[in-house]
Amino acid sequence: MINIQRENDASSQSLRVIQKNLQNFLGLGVAFGFEREQSSFLPQEGIAGLAGH
Repeated sequence: MINIQRENDASSQSLRVIQKNLQNFLGLGVAFGFEREQSSFLPQEGIAGLAGH
């Protein structure tokens, strides 16, 4: 019984970490999009270039 509870805690903890990382990633995406809107002199393929590396 204790083992099952421990596994549940571990899986929910990793799920929280994944959600947090996803939020950070989405936040970065929004920031990138915002910066690209602000500085229109940057090449459009800048983000694609970053993804390629």
